[in-house]
Amino acid sequence: MKPGRNRIAFSLHTGTLIIFSMVFSHFSYAQNDRITLNDGGTVYGKILNPEADAGMDYKIQIAGGGELLIPVRQVRRIVTPGQEMLTYQTTAPFVEDTVEAHLQIAKWCQNNSLSGWAAKHFEHILELDPDYEDAHKALGHVKVDGVWMSEQERYELSGLERLGGVLVTHQEALLAQEKEEAARAVSYWKKTIENLYNRMIHGDEEAINQLRNVKNPYALAPVTKRLQKEEDPSLRMVLVQAMGSIGTPAAIGDLGTVVLSDVNQDVRLTALDMIQKKIVALPDAIEYFRRILRSSDDNVQINRAGEALGYLEAKVAIPDLINALVTTHKEQIVTGSDQTGATFDSTGRMSGFSPGGGKKVVTVQNDVENQAVHDGLVKIVSRYYSVPVDFGFDVVSWRNWYLGQLHLENFNPRRDF
Repeated sequence: MKPGRNRIAFSLHTGTLIIFSMVFSHFSYAQNDRITLNDGGTVYGKILNPEADAGMDYKIQIAGGGELLIPVRQVRRIVTPGQEMLTYQTTAPFVEDTVEAHLQIAKWCQNNSLSGWAAKHFEHILELDPDYEDAHKALGHVKVDGVWMSEQERYELSGLERLGGVLVTHQEALLAQEKEEAARAVSYWKKTIENLYNRMIHGDEEAINQLRNVKNPYALAPVTKRLQKEEDPSLRMVLVQAMGSIGTPAAIGDLGTVVLSDVNQDVRLTALDMIQKKIVALPDAIEYFRRILRSSDDNVQINRAGEALGYLEAKVAIPDLINALVTTHKEQIVTGSDQTGATFDSTGRMSGFSPGGGKKVVTVQNDVENQAVHDGLVKIVSRYYSVPVDFGFDVVSWRNWYLGQLHLENFNPRRDF
């Protein structure tokens, strides 16, 4: 039998502690080099040619028998066990399963920088004698109301737990865990969206379909960032469809931004189509575009908001559309001149003189008719009223008509007659 197997058999035969059957069954691993690979994997074995350079392979005699070749460039780290560990490995399996024997080897581990192994022996001592005070103290246990407790048990009793060396409440630990998970999810979806995008620009239909149907909320940020950089309208439409598929309130908000800012009408209409399909979010989207009509000084945004409300057939927005048919905008212009002027008669003599009055900045008001607002209003009216009307940009006539419709809708024959 191999030495490692002899030790295990000896332990089982003599009734030595169960921990050895679990821990020392891996001696063949622990006695060898621990080779960590670039991809995160680990190999246990003895490197037979440690002098191998970057262009060669390590020849490794692996634990359990056999040999393995691994390119040097794929190896991240090699850890060779020290002399203390080797001494421990060749001694510990023969320890009698008594408190005294385990206490002796535990203290030896403490003195030889093998604290992790010392703790395992102290823990097993408590399995043999649950009240053994020296083992409790070595493990950092304290008595609370006559009961030995570990540090973790004390934290749990007080509602606290240790996180990164700091004591926090359970709720704080959960929040930190959620934050960490969110960071991992963001990283994953950033890479995933970039991968799908790179495949999409090369015509990969499967990637296009996957992008259109992405659902995870953490995909929104990389999708939005990619959309902001994209110049091709056809690709922007796919990214807009991805936003619609995600469908969170944040995604609907980003779609609203697309409606107001994208220069391509097909892209804007695609965004509106995505918004329209989200029935639950539709009222908030309509209110968003109504606020733009009421507050924006930008005629481009006003017209795009009007276009959006018409597309969404938002009857509730009729008053806002009427008020935004014609908007007044202030503009500052420069008048006058700094130059002096003079006039001359037919003989060449100066007949008049006018000194320069200087430049002046004057604020003027311009009324602007918003065509897309008008078109949106007409579309909504034709959708909801049996007798469509169109008063063009005559705001007064539109208001009078709307007030008349309200009167008819609120008309109660039994009350009014």
